[in-house]
Amino acid sequence: MKLVRPQIFQGREKAIKHVTFLAKKLSIQVPKQKSFKNDISLESQNKTFKLNFYEEVEHVRKTGKANMLQSWFDAEDRFLQPAIELHLQGGVQGVEFTLNSTIGSHTSSVSSNGILESPEVALANDICFFHKETCELYNSTDIRGFSRSFRGYLHSCVSLVDCFLFKYTFHIRDMIGDTSQYTNTLTLDSKSNLEDRLEAWMLTFATHEANSFKNWNERSKFIELKKRRNQFMHPTTPAISYEPQDVVKLLNYGSDGVGKLLGKMRKSSGTSDRIGFIHQISSLPKVSISKR
Repeated sequence: MKLVRPQIFQGREKAIKHVTFLAKKLSIQVPKQKSFKNDISLESQNKTFKLNFYEEVEHVRKTGKANMLQSWFDAEDRFLQPAIELHLQGGVQGVEFTLNSTIGSHTSSVSSNGILESPEVALANDICFFHKETCELYNSTDIRGFSRSFRGYLHSCVSLVDCFLFKYTFHIRDMIGDTSQYTNTLTLDSKSNLEDRLEAWMLTFATHEANSFKNWNERSKFIELKKRRNQFMHPTTPAISYEPQDVVKLLNYGSDGVGKLLGKMRKSSGTSDRIGFIHQISSLPKVSISKR
């Protein structure tokens, strides 16, 4: 038995549609497809940037999100910007420097050889890493590594949804101060379980969809991912068993149960589902089983 996972996240046509969508939202003229490989010069804040639509499309196909266009698009979002991913290494001997990042009321600082990153970006990358590694390690008969990666995948899936809720909660605190003024924001800014906080998010940002939320297929798949993750994180039995078929099903639930769940929530609130990390997880390759 072998687990088959395609290397490509999205087909060319879907990737082109995503890149075109981002460019239009950013008021960037989209060239004819035959000219995609030609660099385009863009001026912004007295700087010149080279944009290549072919490279942007290929980036979507290989990673599930665009590159430069994605960064610019995400930076304009009210609740989920900015997508930070900085790894600082080296420097001049004897010279120390510090990089600061301020988001709302919070400031993060990092010195040379440190890392400054948005947790949602890191967790989305973790999901993709473990999604791929789970398949590769199973095929190499490294069963311990396979199991370890599967657990990492489940943990990252649940944590990304938790992180999404926190990013909104953080901005709500800055906007209204005392979140205990309202029942929904009190629940959102609490240690309540994820299901209750997801419902509180819907009541806060998409009230018209709150009643139907429990019937969403995407929510049901997330609950199953969380249930399996909890078997490892909060065990209630002395042993846990699962088959490769179970793993494949849950690897394929990530796209709907995390990526498309968050995207659908965003669309219900009147905002875009094209944020980088959301589109990335929504586009996870479908895993299948084949005989060797």
